[in-house]
Amino acid sequence: MDYTQAVSYMESLKSAGMQMGLERMQHAAELLGHPETSFRAVHIAGTNGKGSTACMIEAMCRASKHKTGSFTSPFLASPREAIRIDGQILSEEAFARCASMVRDAVPNGLSEYEFLTTVAFCAFREHRVELAVVECCLGGATDTTNILPPPLCAVFTPIALDHTAILGNTVAAIAFQKGGIIKAPCDVVCAASMNEEALGSLYERAAANGVPVFQPSASAVQVLRVDHHGILARCNDTTLTLSMCGSHQLDNALTALTVIDRLQEKGISIDRERAIEALGAVTLPCRQEILCTDPFLLVDGAHNPHGIRALASFLREMSVSDITLVIGMLADKEVDTCLALLAPLCRRIVCTTPAGTPRAMPSQELALLAKAHHDHVVESAHPVDAFRLAQELAEGGAIVVGGSFYTASAVRAHIIKESLTER
Repeated sequence: MDYTQAVSYMESLKSAGMQMGLERMQHAAELLGHPETSFRAVHIAGTNGKGSTACMIEAMCRASKHKTGSFTSPFLASPREAIRIDGQILSEEAFARCASMVRDAVPNGLSEYEFLTTVAFCAFREHRVELAVVECCLGGATDTTNILPPPLCAVFTPIALDHTAILGNTVAAIAFQKGGIIKAPCDVVCAASMNEEALGSLYERAAANGVPVFQPSASAVQVLRVDHHGILARCNDTTLTLSMCGSHQLDNALTALTVIDRLQEKGISIDRERAIEALGAVTLPCRQEILCTDPFLLVDGAHNPHGIRALASFLREMSVSDITLVIGMLADKEVDTCLALLAPLCRRIVCTTPAGTPRAMPSQELALLAKAHHDHVVESAHPVDAFRLAQELAEGGAIVVGGSFYTASAVRAHIIKESLTER
C-alpha cells in the first residue's frame, strides 16, 4: 500500500467502532513478533492534559539525546500526527510501510484505533526507538495501548467524569479503570491537582502491585506571570518558562518534571538544563492556542467540564470579555454543563456541528440548549461557516472556538490556510 491506500484502509475499519479489550491487540502483537517489547515506555492515562504532558516528557527526553517515540491522540488532520519519531511526524513512506505490515499480518479483526496503535508500535521498532511516551485513548485497563509490558512510569493526569457509560459513573471508578496501566515494577506519578477520590483509587492500584506513588506539590511553585505568551514560574530553585497558555499547563509541567526525576532514578540519563529549555519550547495545537491577540482569537479542544472550566479560568485570567463563542460538541458529552460554564463570559454564542464524526450534536439541537443559558444564540451547520459568521458578528471583538477537537481543528485549519493564502 502507498500512503493514500493505507489511510483509506484504516478509515475502512471505522465501522467496527471503538472496541474495548486486549484480545485482538494481543493476537496482533503475537503475529507481528511483539513490537511493543522493542522499546521502554512511559504510559499516560487521565481525563485531561495527557497530550500536553506526553509532549513535555518526550521533549525533555529527546533534549537529553535519547531516541524517542510518541503516540498521542487525537490527531487533527492526518493519522501520522499521532505517531512521532524524535519529535517529527512519521513520514508517509514509513506509515505506509508499517500499515502494510500490520494489514498483511492481521487482515481482519482490528478496529481503526487498534490498527493505528499497532502501526505506532511497529514504527517504534523499525526506527529503533529507545524510549516511547504512549498516551491511552480511552480508559487504561482495556485501552489498546495496555498490551505494553510494565512501563518505566505509569503517569496520571487529572481524572474527572468523562465517558461515564464506558468507564463508570464516579471519579473513583474511572480512576480505578485508568489505573489498569499500573504494572510492577513501574513507578506511579500523579498530577498535583488530582481529585482525592481518584488519588485514593490509584493508591489502591499501586499498593496491590507493590509500587510507589510520586506526586509533585503545587505549593512548591510560585507563579510569576500568566499571559498570552505562556507562563513564568519558580519551582524550588528552577525557573520555568512555558510557551503553552493556561495555569493548568503548570500542573502538567510539574507532572512531567516528576516523571523525568523518576527516569533519572531508574538510570535514564537526563541533561537537566537542556530538558528545562526543551520543556519551555513545547507547544500543541488546539490546547488553549492563541492564534491572534488583536483581535483576540483562541482555539481549544476542551470537551468536558474539567477542560471547559480550565478554559473559562484562563479567559478570566486574561481579562478576555465580550466573547463571540463558536462551539460545536459531541452528543455524548456533558453539553449543558459546558455551556453553563462558558455562557457568562460570552456576548453571543454561535452553535455549529462538529465535522467528521457521527457523534456530533446537530447545531440546531445545541442552539436550543444554549438558549437556556444565553439570550444571543445563532447557529451555522459547518464549523468554518460558523467562524465566518462569528467574524461578522464580533466586529473586531474576541472570538473563542471550542467544544471539541473536531470543531477547533476544522476552524484552525481554515485560519492557517487563509493566512497562507494572504501571504
